[in-house]
Amino acid sequence: MDKVCGNIVSDDGKVLLFSIDNFVNTICNKDTCFVCGIERAEASFNDEHVIPRWVLKRYELFGKEITLPNDKKFRYGKYKIPCCESCNSFLGENIEKKVAEGLDGDFNKVLNFFNGNKELVFNWICLLYIKTHLKDKTFKYDFQTDKKIGDGYDWENLHHFHCMARSIYTGVKIEESVYGSMFIYPCAEFDEGERYDYIDLYGTGTVLIRLGDFFIICVMNDSKLVSQLIKSRTERITGKLNFLQVRELYSRVSYENLRIIDRPKYYTVVRHKDNYVGTHALINKKIKIAPHNEEFFGALMYKLVKNYIYSPQEPELKIKMEEQVQGVKNGQWTYLFDSEGKFLSDSALIIDDEKSVIEDLKNGIDIFTR
Repeated sequence: MDKVCGNIVSDDGKVLLFSIDNFVNTICNKDTCFVCGIERAEASFNDEHVIPRWVLKRYELFGKEITLPNDKKFRYGKYKIPCCESCNSFLGENIEKKVAEGLDGDFNKVLNFFNGNKELVFNWICLLYIKTHLKDKTFKYDFQTDKKIGDGYDWENLHHFHCMARSIYTGVKIEESVYGSMFIYPCAEFDEGERYDYIDLYGTGTVLIRLGDFFIICVMNDSKLVSQLIKSRTERITGKLNFLQVRELYSRVSYENLRIIDRPKYYTVVRHKDNYVGTHALINKKIKIAPHNEEFFGALMYKLVKNYIYSPQEPELKIKMEEQVQGVKNGQWTYLFDSEGKFLSDSALIIDDEKSVIEDLKNGIDIFTR
């Protein structure tokens, strides 16, 4: 093992750790394999689907379109980033095949796999995240300028996620304290959304991925602090979550992560004498948390649920729904719990007969009130 041009390289020539500068210059800004860094002219490339093929096939996404951060559409089947054949095969055998098999079947089977393979699932989500953001550097933000979606990204901060995503390939040791909070829950059978969903709000360090009848929320840079901050809520979730509840929970997880002031710091330890390369975490014993900001949380949650809130036709119901929308915007609304703090097993407000709801309101029955 040696240091070559700033990178830590194994005796057989594999880059175990790209320096931050080389990550930006080689992986982010060139047409190289995003895993090993080899240039396209030096190896056979077959490129890597950003969303794995098994996900595209299982949820029939090849012909469908993903919505990009600039609200433009792009077909899933063509959503790829540069990857050499060797690394693509490695990822398929050592990550994707295991995750595809483990995250298939009923929720109890999936949960058993998840609990026994949290590190693998975490690294897989880091892989999804870094691929998504690397792909963004190829998309124009609009047709009026040459600005790319990824131009505003802080690639130095994304370096850590790239290291995590590559760790199975490199064999770099990851300390337990480096892994972040993860949450897995079943989804309700009735759902307004697709059976597949992927969201990452850039800058929050969080990812939501729904795969059929369950979803996973992952915080990639908190060293499990968020799981403690939000425990009073997650321990009260006792059933399947509907579409709005899933997005509310993701909003709350992202919000709590953003409140952490004394963030964990991640660094690499290299010991040449015993060929050790490891990623470690430095976590303060006392963590400072920013004061609760209802308006900020409300804006975050509204961004994620606004397109899925029921939109009535009757003027009287529009007024009632506007009260709910305002509650969401103010950070004072929840789809997860009732006024006594108990989990709501049916909080998706879908109205089949608006006239009957108006009659109920006249009789003192208000389905809009928590």
